[in-house]
Amino acid sequence: QSHLQRVVSPLSSSQENFEARALHPTHLGRLCPSETPEGTNIGLRKNLALLANVTQVENEEKITTILKGMGLQLAK
Repeated sequence: QSHLQRVVSPLSSSQENFEARALHPTHLGRLCPSETPEGTNIGLRKNLALLANVTQVENEEKITTILKGMGLQLAK
């Protein structure tokens, strides 16, 4: 795996922060659920999913329109 595809948490590997190490539903399609090291760094170093696409500039209104069209409702 390339280091450019790695996502590293700033948390110390000695901390028992289980929430930071766990896979979250929002990671679907973004982070690989199985590619993480064993041992003390498990869950703190993750890799981008195989088909993840990272963009730097995107029209926020366009994305909001698409998400609303998919049934997403704004949080109050």
